[in-house]
Amino acid sequence: MKLTSKGADLIKDTFKIQKAVKNASVSFSKVGGEIGDGIADYQKLSYKASNLADNVSDAKIIGASLNGALDDAGEIGKLADDVADLKVGKNLESGKSTELTIYDPEFAARQLLSDGTTSEDVLRTIIPKDVPNTFVPSDTIKDGYKYNFSINGKNMEIKWHSADLNAAIKYPGCNSGSGWTAQIKVGNKLMTQAWRFIKKAKNYTHIPLRGGGLND
Repeated sequence: MKLTSKGADLIKDTFKIQKAVKNASVSFSKVGGEIGDGIADYQKLSYKASNLADNVSDAKIIGASLNGALDDAGEIGKLADDVADLKVGKNLESGKSTELTIYDPEFAARQLLSDGTTSEDVLRTIIPKDVPNTFVPSDTIKDGYKYNFSINGKNMEIKWHSADLNAAIKYPGCNSGSGWTAQIKVGNKLMTQAWRFIKKAKNYTHIPLRGGGLND
């Protein structure tokens, strides 16, 4: 049986359609594979993101632990300072002046004050026994003591004297003119009645002496 020209064309078109369908199927299969790979990659990325979130959470926990450890270290440091303060206080009470040399000079000087005042007995606890008194009396200041020495390489000057008659006239009611006062100098700074250190002499760097002086 002989095909007509239209029949032959129809067969050719059918083959073309089958080929196109086959090619489309292959392409769809490739796209499907790529989609599958994309889904697998997404799953991998999700897993990594989840792990990263866990790591961030762990890092926060570790950071909190480290902060806690630092806080604990700070508390330990404060406790050590408190123990040192207690030891210095006991040394002052017992008169063991040589043990003060292991501490900071300004810290040691602050231990000499109580309520903004001091006494000759307390001042002598910090002065080495072999240091001479270099005080020179004057017309306005008759009696006193002056000692220069060092603690841990830091120069210190401790002096106390009777009322300054000149200060009493110029500044009525001032510390220096009202009775025995002490001056405590560390380096180039004078200690105030409030345990601060300043460079210029003020009324409050003349610290009232409980019980007066001349207790040799």
